[in-house]
Amino acid sequence: AIELTNNDAEYLIGSFINSYPESQKVNFAFLEMGRLRYNEKDYSNALSWFQKIDRKAFNTEQKADLQFMIGYSNFNLNNLDAASRAFFDIKDTDNKYASPATYYYSHIAYSQKNYATALKGFEKLKKDETFAPVAPFYIAQIYYLQHQYDKVVEFAPALLETASEKRATEIARLTGDSYYRLKEYEKAVPFFEQYLKKAQSITREDYYLIGFTYYKVKNYDLAAKNLE
Repeated sequence: AIELTNNDAEYLIGSFINSYPESQKVNFAFLEMGRLRYNEKDYSNALSWFQKIDRKAFNTEQKADLQFMIGYSNFNLNNLDAASRAFFDIKDTDNKYASPATYYYSHIAYSQKNYATALKGFEKLKKDETFAPVAPFYIAQIYYLQHQYDKVVEFAPALLETASEKRATEIARLTGDSYYRLKEYEKAVPFFEQYLKKAQSITREDYYLIGFTYYKVKNYDLAAKNLE
């Protein structure tokens, strides 16, 4: 009934739990009640069901399934430390949740400015079928935030070929800024120009960097325009 999303699913599982509380299958009933709430995106109630489970009844795959749902539920409730612990337990194991657990674990580390940990995780996902399209953008941003500008200019430009317009705009800015920091102003210009063309909003700092870059390459008209 749960798999079919029938209206009587909760009643049927609840009746089983109440009728056979000593059954070895009660833990599976708890799991499915949690899954029902999880699929409804009622993550708080999902967690309350998952917490009732005695995992000794489960095999490795079932434990990984449960652990991922616990992690993802906490992630959506913004309980990031609890989510991180749940993902950590399965990210390096042999199961179908290893890659998504690695992604969310790394994303949380990135959001908490733990860039070394995040970088390690995203580098593992560079060849993953699902996450290969997004992992390199995190990597480029982390290199930039770590002030590894030489790595940004080595790594980021190739991403522009496959990036969406929004991501391409950000990558162009990071690359131009990195060349600026490396004092390679001629190389910074085309990336800044791409950024200027596509960006929806430009900060005062960006106008300054771009204006100063044009100044250094002796394009004084464009330097004045941006600095103004």
